[in-house]
Amino acid sequence: MIISHQHKFIFLHVPKTAGSSINTFLSNYLGPNDILNGWNHPLRSGVPYNKKTLRMVNNRFGLKMISKAINLRIKDGNIFEKPIIDFALREVLKKKIGTTSIHATAKHIKKFDNKAWNEYFKFAFVRNPYTHALSHWMFNTTEWS
Repeated sequence: MIISHQHKFIFLHVPKTAGSSINTFLSNYLGPNDILNGWNHPLRSGVPYNKKTLRMVNNRFGLKMISKAINLRIKDGNIFEKPIIDFALREVLKKKIGTTSIHATAKHIKKFDNKAWNEYFKFAFVRNPYTHALSHWMFNTTEWS
């Protein structure tokens, strides 16, 4: 999900429809106050966090979630592979939106920012139901090395 106040649009990330690639592309054009609830792929492409993200985790709860993320990453051995601040941001957004998923629904976004929902251009991408189901099945049943 992206809420771009600078460009006045909302992108709804539908699972298995190239949403991570779209997030990565659009993250290059985010303003300092825009919201992206999934920085994993943009960070890998060299796009830094914007100011809004850093402000959202710069509080007592956000810092507690950063500490929790560090402890989780130490336990699972992925301290450098999985972004710490992304984890904390999703937890902060969960309190406001109601989900940590990058696939926040229209209902979540309307609850979070009804004004933006009513005024901004909204879009998502969908795909053929058969290939969508096949992709979802392959993703959940294939072991990745």
